Amino acid sequence: MNTKNDIYERINAIIIDQMENGVCPWSKPWKSVQSGESYISGSTGKGYSFLNVMLLQMQGKSAGEFLTFKQVKERGGNVKKGCHGAMVTFYKRIVKVDTIIDEETGEELQHIDSYPVLKGYTVFNVLTDCEGIDPKHYTEGETLTEQEGDFEESAEAIVKGYIDNGGPRLTLTESNEAYYRPSTDEVVCPRRAQYERVNEYYSTLFHELTHSTGHESRLNRLNKTAAFGSKDYSAEELVAELGSSYLRGVAGILGESDTQNSAAYLRGWIRKFKDDKKIFCVAAARAEKAARYILGEIDDEQQK
Repeated sequence: MNTKNDIYERINAIIIDQMENGVCPWSKPWKSVQSGESYISGSTGKGYSFLNVMLLQMQGKSAGEFLTFKQVKERGGNVKKGCHGAMVTFYKRIVKVDTIIDEETGEELQHIDSYPVLKGYTVFNVLTDCEGIDPKHYTEGETLTEQEGDFEESAEAIVKGYIDNGGPRLTLTESNEAYYRPSTDEVVCPRRAQYERVNEYYSTLFHELTHSTGHESRLNRLNKTAAFGSKDYSAEELVAELGSSYLRGVAGILGESDTQNSAAYLRGWIRKFKDDKKIFCVAAARAEKAARYILGEIDDEQQK
């Protein structure tokens, strides 16, 4: 299959390559170990989307400011010999105008349709891939280290803030399973003491809290009839996995998830990516929205 011009196929190829080498792209938190905005578009000065940050990391790019080859030249710099760019994406809105004839009056009418199309382009890290120019928007922050007291306090603040501001009922109990029950709007999770590693506890808890954002009273994302193993079920599971990674990064939990790097786990997701080439891009957008909702960064109008 020729994947050169199919952006979804190209993204899936990057992800599947990582998984076939035993690495789950979202097993570690998505945020850089640098404080502040870590992956920045040099043309806008804004941080990249969740999807683009993950793509840049998967392609081996460290935190920094990124420009296209043309933009590097326009600033008076050069791309270093032997340096390779990385793909990022953006949505371009396509407007299609069709002329139709009214059957009763014979009048010509215009039907305007507008829809987003995912596009890709190549960027270079100003600090590591270029010479003769300096970043305009990116400042290297101090390296963050995982300190148990610090990240636990941050993680608990995220959980409490969400629960106290219209989130689901949270039940921590002696249990062998974690789940979100939409019918009662309740997240059930084993107590922290049952986990050998505290980062696994928060990975699980954030996963279920991400599910809860799909409730009809919040982002209204859940398909109530999705059967276990179905396409919709898998898509929602990926949203929760990515949402958990996003929130762990915000909390400063740097440890990777052991479960997400298991061979069986990776094989299962490779099959799903091969069956649905758009699943990752769609899930990343939904996960970012879910995580921002949990963090209180999306108001009622933005939910719609």
